[in-house]
Amino acid sequence: MQKKLLCLIAICLLLVGWSVLVNAAGSSEDLVECYFTSDSKFLKFYLKGQLKDEDATVKIASKDYQAPIENTVEIKTTIMVDNTGSIPKNMRDSVVKSINDYIRRMPSNESVRLVALQKGMIPLTDNYSRDASKLGHALDQLTFDQFGSYVYDGIKQAIEQLYGDDDACYRLVVITDGAAENGGEVSFDYLRTLIETKNRYHVDLIQVASSSKAKEDTNMKSLAMLSSNTYHMMYEGNTDLSYLLMGDVSLVKLKMDNSLTTGESRGVKVTTDNRSIDVGSIYFPQADVGIEASSVPADSNPLLIPLLIAVGAVLAAVAAFAVFFWWLNAKIKIAEVSVRIYKEDQNDDKCTGSFFWKFPVKDCYRVGRVLHPYDENNRPREKNDFAIIEIATDMDRTNIGRNAFEIHCNEQNNTFEIINVADHAMVYLQEGDQQRKLEKNQREILHLQTKILIGRYTTIKVESLEAKNYTQKCWKKTKLSLPHGMDTEG
Repeated sequence: MQKKLLCLIAICLLLVGWSVLVNAAGSSEDLVECYFTSDSKFLKFYLKGQLKDEDATVKIASKDYQAPIENTVEIKTTIMVDNTGSIPKNMRDSVVKSINDYIRRMPSNESVRLVALQKGMIPLTDNYSRDASKLGHALDQLTFDQFGSYVYDGIKQAIEQLYGDDDACYRLVVITDGAAENGGEVSFDYLRTLIETKNRYHVDLIQVASSSKAKEDTNMKSLAMLSSNTYHMMYEGNTDLSYLLMGDVSLVKLKMDNSLTTGESRGVKVTTDNRSIDVGSIYFPQADVGIEASSVPADSNPLLIPLLIAVGAVLAAVAAFAVFFWWLNAKIKIAEVSVRIYKEDQNDDKCTGSFFWKFPVKDCYRVGRVLHPYDENNRPREKNDFAIIEIATDMDRTNIGRNAFEIHCNEQNNTFEIINVADHAMVYLQEGDQQRKLEKNQREILHLQTKILIGRYTTIKVESLEAKNYTQKCWKKTKLSLPHGMDTEG
């Protein structure tokens, strides 16, 4: 049994340790985007959610840098809509409606700019706005009658105008029926290099199709595979854009120094909140920024804290299981007093007979007798529903009256003691023909065949005293036998 339990504990510990280590690893999906400011002085990482840490560790090649964190930054979304005649006619109204629905549901930290995609980018609104009526009016003016859309040129132009030097999170949503090369100056390979190598721009690509059976655009899917870009197909019955809602976005903003801006590509990893996000290889522009980055020692390990947390969790689990295992098998010594209770008052035969009083050796057993078992309406008083003799669970004199005593087991000398705990002395001990009064707080050794007299009529005869052979596991509750024969758990 113990071997099986130990095996179970070992398996649980492995699972706990593994779960902690897995949680310490981050996902590239946590990265919204990252890019350099126009002056190349900062590299900005936008991560999903709010971060608890004040700083993040950015590992560039083999060197670690500390970068401050800003939570809940503003989101600025550019929605680029292809309004050429190639958009399926059965989907044009759905496209406009889905954008309007998205605008009404976007969070308070997001604003939208609308542009049309033709042979380039045509602004529909002058700037970013949260005004749903203003944006809706611009969409109402949209007509799908233009000829030819240069998707790659439009994305490149949008990216060049998209990112300001403020700390807002800029992103681009492109809604078009396809991205086949049909003219224009920008090729697919150039755009892929621009997004994949130099920066991690966030572009959500939506292909509008006449039905769910339409063929997926391979070029759009290829662009979506870069960085954290997404690809979805929109068709009748599948026009909801709520999946684009981002919620909270946090910013990790790292200062550049001249040792970094050398025109080379380097591997980048961001660690924060016990998450390590592998950004991949990024091209660092060549520039003289003249700013030293705040760095931590190069030999520091960003995974050290998650590792220590994992080890601590495993050790805590081991300690918890050890305590539980001890508690499961620990034993308590139980004392038992066998008594016979009888009444000399023939008119009151309640609570007579033989009983066993059991209690943990380290505790005591308290017995009391109320003076008035019934109230003025002749109803049994609380804690006295069955008999005059009862277990007194506290020292409330109103409930246990003036006739109360406790039985203690002295484990050192293997004796039992009785103590009068009532305010008045109404407890007597009788051994043979000798009878003596037990004064308040007086302690006496209790012997076999001793009679305990409480009040005028109740006699309790001690028939056996035992505190050796009764052991019970801690997790089992001790059964206490009430003098009136009703069992209770204590």
